[in-house]
Amino acid sequence: MADPDGLVAGEGPRGRRRPVNDRAGSVRHGEQGASGLKEHRSKDEHRSDSAVHANRPTTSTVDFHDNLRILYLPLDESALGTGLRAIERGTCRWGRCPSKEREETMGAGSDLLTPEEIWRRYDEMEVRLSAPLSERMLELARVGPGQRVLDLATGRGEPAIPAAHRVGPGGSVLGIDVSASMLAMARERAAREGASNLELRVGEASSLEGVQQGSIDSTLVRWGLMYMDSPVDALDCARRAMVPGGLLVAAVWAEPDRTPFYSLPRSIFERYRRLPPIDFEAPGTFRFAQPLRLHRDLERAGLRLEHEEEIEVPVMEAETPWALIAWMRAFGWARFVNDLPEYARKSWEAGVVEAAATYSKAGLIRLGGVTRIIVASRPANE
Repeated sequence: MADPDGLVAGEGPRGRRRPVNDRAGSVRHGEQGASGLKEHRSKDEHRSDSAVHANRPTTSTVDFHDNLRILYLPLDESALGTGLRAIERGTCRWGRCPSKEREETMGAGSDLLTPEEIWRRYDEMEVRLSAPLSERMLELARVGPGQRVLDLATGRGEPAIPAAHRVGPGGSVLGIDVSASMLAMARERAAREGASNLELRVGEASSLEGVQQGSIDSTLVRWGLMYMDSPVDALDCARRAMVPGGLLVAAVWAEPDRTPFYSLPRSIFERYRRLPPIDFEAPGTFRFAQPLRLHRDLERAGLRLEHEEEIEVPVMEAETPWALIAWMRAFGWARFVNDLPEYARKSWEAGVVEAAATYSKAGLIRLGGVTRIIVASRPANE
């Protein structure tokens, strides 16, 4: 997730989309509960990996600012079982992973990719896997020929580009995003697909400068609203931009325990370190995991809730263990896992591979989660 519209960039302070997995950013689809923490390592942490391996602590502590403390936990030897042996032999329950592929997939510099580099590697996969979500959003928004559609936090063009195909030459789509590099990718795809009725504009969802009031038939926002610093302002701007009776359709992630792409790597990581709890009120992946929070913000923005449903959406797939690990490292986990001792890093990878076998089917592992779709309207009597 995906990001950009869902995975790599998110709305940051003042409604700006935060680049994720850059040297200063955090993970959009990823570790929202632990992002932003600056770690101060204790002297114990600077021992060599061999010394740590030979003399494993029962617990040791690492201090964080704001009086947060994270514990190193003892190694769970069971996590080095089937998963680690599968990695070392190049096999697992759901695929094969020769050592050469591991070297290619996890090569030097793979943890230092920019958000744009990450999405140029994974965009096609996520577009394909998440297409049913975009199509369902267009259906619920009643997007059809000749309509004018607004897509907030459009990122790499989802669902703006499918919407442009639906409205046809007689309609138009405006995609707004603060990331020029993501919009550049969207323009490339739009050109390939012949979507000439799509305008992509750098702008803030919380202000919508240059968008005429009452000029939009429907508004879409896929995996973007929860990252905005001021979602109520963005919803209010969208309401005023729409015609009376216009529909807004938003997609947000459900609870963490129903989003394995997030909960699986986190649960394995917490065998070795505890992470701060998720702040469900702060901008992040699960800000609207509780439906009442989004209902509240819709009401504050003057929108009326019309419909709500859920859909299971995959955001990644992998044929081999190392393709799975590479995806997780790219989308933010590298900066956490790299700080573990070597034995714990290997054990985390093994645990992830073993746990992911539950989600295997026909030789592929797919991870995603439950997305909640909300439909709201601008009152017709305004």
